Amino acid sequence: MTQRDRQSPLDRLADTVRRHDYWTLAILLAAMNFWIFQDFLIFSKVYVFKDVGSDTYNQTYPFLAHMADYVRSEGIPRWSFNTGMGQNIFPGDLNNPFRLILVLFGKQTLPFAIAYMEVLKIILSGMIFYALLEKLSVGQYARFVGAVLFSSSGYLIVGSGWYGHSTFVLAGIFYLFAFEKLYQDGFWPLLPLAVLLILSRSPFYLYILSLFLLIYIIVRFSVENGWNPKGLSVLLLKTAAVGTLGLAMSPCSPPVTWGGSSKAPGWAARSEIMTR
Repeated sequence: MTQRDRQSPLDRLADTVRRHDYWTLAILLAAMNFWIFQDFLIFSKVYVFKDVGSDTYNQTYPFLAHMADYVRSEGIPRWSFNTGMGQNIFPGDLNNPFRLILVLFGKQTLPFAIAYMEVLKIILSGMIFYALLEKLSVGQYARFVGAVLFSSSGYLIVGSGWYGHSTFVLAGIFYLFAFEKLYQDGFWPLLPLAVLLILSRSPFYLYILSLFLLIYIIVRFSVENGWNPKGLSVLLLKTAAVGTLGLAMSPCSPPVTWGGSSKAPGWAARSEIMTR
C-alpha cells in the first residue's frame, strides 16, 4: 500500500489541489462565474444593457457590430462613412485581442459571445493574480483566497457590464506580473505585451498604471535591497526600455465618436438586438 493509498479522502483531495492548483482555480472560477452570469451564458439574455450600463447599447455594441460588418466586407478598418459624418476608424478596436475575437465571431453571434468574453477576462484576471502572488512567495491557501476575492471584486464583476473595465483590471494585473517576471527571472517579453494590452484600452490608462508601477517598483526594490539608488535606477531604466517596445509596436488609436449623425453605427444594430 502506497502512502497515497493510506491517506484519507480529504487528504487525497487536498494533495490533488496542491498538485493541480491552476486547474483547480480555473474550475473554481468558472463555476463561480457560471453561477453569476448563467442567464447570459445559456443565452436567456444578452449582455447588453439599456439602463445604467446603456453605453453598451448606445455605443459599444453598435460599434462592434459595425466592425464585424466592415471586417467581413472590407477587411482592415480604415475609413467609414457609417461613423459620425465619416472618419478614420483604424484600428477599430481590433488591437484589443478580446474585441478582435468578438468581431471575428460575426454580427449575428456577437451579442451572445460578449458574456463569454467577459467571463474569460474575469477568470484570466484571477489566474494571473494567483500567479503574481506565487511569484511573491505567498502561501498556496492565501493565493487561492486572494485570487477568488480579486476575481469577484465589485469593480471587476459590475464593471464587466461596460466591457472596458474588465480589460483594464486584467491589463493592470498582467502589467504587475510581467514586471515581476522581468525583475525575478529576467524574462522580458511579457512586459511589452502588457503595455500593448493597456494601450488597446486607452493611452491614458498606461499613464495611470505606469505611475502605480513606478511606486510599486520603488517600494518593492527598497524593501528587498534597502536604499540602493544605483540598483533602483538600473531597474527603472530596464523596465522603461522594455516597456517602450510595447509603445513602438502599438498602432495609433484615434478617438472614435458615435453621435451626431443619422449615419452613426448602431441604429440598425440596436433595432436588430431589440427584436431578439
